[in-house]
Amino acid sequence: MIELNLPSLLYTSAAINVVMIGVLLHTRAYRRTYPGFTAWTLAVVTNIIGQLGLIAYESNTQSIVTNIFATFVIGMPILGWYGLRQFLDLKPNIFWLVAFLAASFTIIVLVSLQSETPYPRRAIISALGLGFCLAGLMDIRRHMSKFVQGGTELIQSGLILSSALLTARLVSIWPLLFDAGLPLENAPQNAYVILVLISVRLLWVLAFIMLTQQRLELELIQSQTETQSLANKLKKLNAELFTDSRSDALTGLANRRHLDEELAFEWERHYQYKATLSVIVLDVDHFKLYNDTYGHSAGDFCLTKIGETLSDIATHCKGLAARYGGEEFTLLLPSTDGRRARAIAKDILRRVEDLKCPFPASPTTGSRLSVSIGVHTTIPAHPSVSDAFIQDADKALYAAKRLGRNQIQVYGQD
Repeated sequence: MIELNLPSLLYTSAAINVVMIGVLLHTRAYRRTYPGFTAWTLAVVTNIIGQLGLIAYESNTQSIVTNIFATFVIGMPILGWYGLRQFLDLKPNIFWLVAFLAASFTIIVLVSLQSETPYPRRAIISALGLGFCLAGLMDIRRHMSKFVQGGTELIQSGLILSSALLTARLVSIWPLLFDAGLPLENAPQNAYVILVLISVRLLWVLAFIMLTQQRLELELIQSQTETQSLANKLKKLNAELFTDSRSDALTGLANRRHLDEELAFEWERHYQYKATLSVIVLDVDHFKLYNDTYGHSAGDFCLTKIGETLSDIATHCKGLAARYGGEEFTLLLPSTDGRRARAIAKDILRRVEDLKCPFPASPTTGSRLSVSIGVHTTIPAHPSVSDAFIQDADKALYAAKRLGRNQIQVYGQD
């Protein structure tokens, strides 16, 4: 039968602390980081050292060695509180920890050296332990939202029991502080105190395991949320990249690739329904001369303004405006007959003239920048898009240029 005495219970307490270290190391083995891990490990290690040291040098003796080991014991509530604040993401300053440990050691040594009994030392240890237990309890109550519910109640219960136990111990030791000559056998039964502390430690081990598991679950949820957020950002970037790959950088209109894709789709659709498909091709008159005269920045500005005009027209007629290459633009007009296509071409001619881009050096179109336009309308006769569709519109465009520019020509009609 195990005797309920101080050394055997100190050994038992140290053994439980070893179990706690095992739990910490097991957790560490499956994690890259852990808030408060180092502080909690040091707390348990210092407590083991302090307990074994007091057993070896007899805790009822007064010496500098026993005072040092007593300081190791008080390291557990201090380091535990420090680790708890790290666990709560409160980021305590390392200088607080050093200051608390140094102050605790100084107080224990100075008070103990003035007495021949260990009771003042035990009172100081109990008071400091009580203070940091209450500080930890306040931190949990104030920052409980940082925890996933489930393990909080256990660690709170452990802190409350520890606080009650340390308070009772202070009350029982208090009369002995004023009677150093009181026989040792009348002292409080520290064995029972340590027995209760062992129960509290077991409660803390369970609480720590539960909190660790639930923090992992919380971090998993946060990781999944971050992953989803990154996936959404990647999806958005891919959409932007897809848009950029199908649009012209200067004007924002569709590029040649986008036009080819849309033309193939509309051609097949109009073939199935035997509908009329039209295309308008336009080219800026004497654009090379305009660039040589006014500079490329002025030329880019005019191309941008023409692009905005075509984009607005395409929106209203449900077509697709594209920059075909250089100063040439294309407007694809689904379900649009030749009469309507010519009317749209006239609107383009007028609106480009209204842009009033000055061009006094123009040899044929007066004092403003102008465009020549070719129009072609057809009903697809076979499902595969015909290269001749755009080429015939180009023929009409070059006919407009040969006939004096700044005008519209319709393929097959003019």
